[in-house]
Amino acid sequence: MTCQPCASPIRPDCDDWLTPVDGEERGEEDDGGADGGDIEEGRRPRMAANPRAPTRAEVDEHMATHLPYRAWCPHCVVSGGRDKQHFLKEEEEVAARGPMVAADYGFLSDKAESREESERKGLTPILIMRDRGSGATLSMAVPSKGEEPSWVPQRCARWIDSLGHQRMILKTDQEPAIRAWARAVARYRDAATVPEMSPVGDSQSNGVAEQAVGEVKKLIATLQHALAAALKVDIAAGSAVMTWLVEYAGVLLTRHKVRPDGKTGYEMVRGKRASLPMCGFGEKVLFLPAKSVPNRKFEYGVYLGVLQSSNELLVATDAGVVKVRTIKRLPDDRRWDAEAVLAIMGTPWAPVDGATTAPVPVAVHFPVYEGNLPPAVDRDPAVQVRAMRLQKADFEAHGYSDGCRGCVAVRRSAHGIPHTAACRARMEAAMAATPEGADRVRRDAERIDAHVARAAEREDEQGSKRRRIVG
Repeated sequence: MTCQPCASPIRPDCDDWLTPVDGEERGEEDDGGADGGDIEEGRRPRMAANPRAPTRAEVDEHMATHLPYRAWCPHCVVSGGRDKQHFLKEEEEVAARGPMVAADYGFLSDKAESREESERKGLTPILIMRDRGSGATLSMAVPSKGEEPSWVPQRCARWIDSLGHQRMILKTDQEPAIRAWARAVARYRDAATVPEMSPVGDSQSNGVAEQAVGEVKKLIATLQHALAAALKVDIAAGSAVMTWLVEYAGVLLTRHKVRPDGKTGYEMVRGKRASLPMCGFGEKVLFLPAKSVPNRKFEYGVYLGVLQSSNELLVATDAGVVKVRTIKRLPDDRRWDAEAVLAIMGTPWAPVDGATTAPVPVAVHFPVYEGNLPPAVDRDPAVQVRAMRLQKADFEAHGYSDGCRGCVAVRRSAHGIPHTAACRARMEAAMAATPEGADRVRRDAERIDAHVARAAEREDEQGSKRRRIVG
């Protein structure tokens, strides 16, 4: 028998090729017939996971944190994929040893390289801390490794205190720089801090820190890739915006990474869910300055994350980085401004100009408008002396003055309307004619003289100080 060519070739772009042939059911194999013909077998393959298409809302929510890992997110995939699941130690062991915070250094680099190579290239060090009990994570770019500058161990000590720990273990490796840092943290804490070191060459003994460093660096890579794709520019590892991205990675892991027990680190420490509105890192937003800023109004800025200590939002402006409470997102086509992101100069330790160490301010400067100028200071003010108090009984005894608005107010039992000079002179003369009234007039005159004398003495002292300064 000669095989005839198929009239209709199989075309994967249509569904006809899925139609079963005569004597064959889809998904079933031919039993070979009753005559026991040859049976063709095939092992069912194990197909790779086929990620479903996410909804627009799911994409928007995921792009803000990139937690948890999603196979359909190209930035999550590019940064290295999903980590192996790690479980925290049993609660009994944590309770037996007490609270422990693990810490280690890493480097902000463009590619995986050894610690020695990173130090030789002068890359920015990053300090990563994680609480073993809650999973709360702090990641921060630092100018240098070690106990200097002093604000680094001081901030770390405040972060440990915010976890609610009293006596606790601070575990590090045996690198001299991080040992000096751990001793400085212990000095800045009021509660007892016990430094503990892992054996040399045994990174697994400090597994909490190793896991934290891996998660932070992977999330940094994810956020950097997402920001570069949104801005359509390369984000250098040494740029100022990357120092804020490092901080934001620890914030996201603390607030949005769910532990095996179903809670985040933020929920373990604060006892509630994080509810602060947020958006994608590096987005252009509208922000409202703090209430202390005069004539405040919505301005444009770049979203840089959350200040963990106060739950305030960090926004970069043309003048520097400030902390605010209210932001508003822009439409999709206006959310990304590469020029504004690359122009950021401030860092977490020098938020205004990148050079002057200071905390994040509510405003870099207070703008002055013509309508809110304060009154000029009078260097030679006139002595303000309150006149003698006249009571309603005095007017009932000596009569009211015609045409005096103060007298009209007293009759109605109202207050705050002054008497005319003629009315006051008439009342003081009438009161001085009586023994009781004369005593009141005399005491009031003495009070006025004493007040004028004290004012003159203060003016003489200020004048002598000004002369000493000028001289």
